Amino acid sequence: MNLSFLRPLYQQPGPWASVYLDATHNRTDADHAIWLRWASLRGKLADQGADEATLVAMDIAVNPDQGVAPGRVGLAVFAAGGQVALAEPLPQPPPVELATWSTRPQTGMLLSTGHEQVQWVRVVVDRTGAQLTAVDTGRLRINKEVSGSQEYPINISEQGGWAQARYERAANVAWDRNQQDVIPRLTTIVDGIGADIIIVAGDVKARQMLIDRLPARLAERVVESDTGSKALGAQQQHLDDITAQEVARVAGHRRCEVLDRYRMDLSKGFATQGMPAVTEAAWHGAPAFLLLSMGADRPQLWVDPDDCRAVATDPQVLRDAGVTKPAQETADAALIGAAAATDADVFAISTEEEQLLDGVGAILRYQDVSAQE
Repeated sequence: MNLSFLRPLYQQPGPWASVYLDATHNRTDADHAIWLRWASLRGKLADQGADEATLVAMDIAVNPDQGVAPGRVGLAVFAAGGQVALAEPLPQPPPVELATWSTRPQTGMLLSTGHEQVQWVRVVVDRTGAQLTAVDTGRLRINKEVSGSQEYPINISEQGGWAQARYERAANVAWDRNQQDVIPRLTTIVDGIGADIIIVAGDVKARQMLIDRLPARLAERVVESDTGSKALGAQQQHLDDITAQEVARVAGHRRCEVLDRYRMDLSKGFATQGMPAVTEAAWHGAPAFLLLSMGADRPQLWVDPDDCRAVATDPQVLRDAGVTKPAQETADAALIGAAAATDADVFAISTEEEQLLDGVGAILRYQDVSAQE
């Protein structure tokens, strides 16, 4: 995961309120349910010492009208000093809802919930046009109906006779032109968000007409679904499931590429693992990629509250470097903060994929970490 979207969190002082909320929108009473869950988490933050100005700012961020993608989704919100620095949608609800008040923002669950920067566009077509939905890292950007220019004939006449073939040809021409009308708008949206996946659903014949007309660079990203309709709510859950599966597939492919590089670099000295080695590398800005095992029990680390790059396993190391008041922090929050401050990417790795010593590993930019000052 590229952490550029997290940098605003590490450019202002804490303490930080971090919330992970189930923001599912698949029932008529979803808005009320979200407010009830938020009220409970808000109370926990207040009990931990969060100030009212920060809580009020978060009230606005969790508002269901903010455009969260449809279906079973989550929301992560990070705020400090009376301002929300980031409200980030999650592709699925968090495994457990969380509310913490701490030195560093608790961004680790962004990884463990499968959050990846995978952009997608969904196209549900019929013979008159298409419904386009575009989501950029979980945030609903576009939900628009595009109507083709041909309104007649849309339906094939069943009257038979000598004119039947002519009616069918005319209808097919109208359908084809309508799908051609969709393509420029679709191309603009795909290019605008850098979509990794284009899911095409709806009418069988209209689907094929659209796909056949797409430029090759778009067609290679298409995943076809045999369900879906422009009718409101039609087979929505199935489309949501397919979308989630494809997002997971793309994210999994990226992880595999990083793991292959990690294994190769480990044997060459351009990768390391274990908490002491990775922590030292992180302080010196050496990691290009930080790897964290999901669910691993990692010891807490020590950080400089005023400098996200300063992280150590021993508070005395920080004191020797001039840090007057080292603060204890979770390993995930400390290491992700250092990664964000030094332009490193972070990937959550399952133990089935790789057994990392102490649950941490890193692909390095250079070998001699201690020499880099």
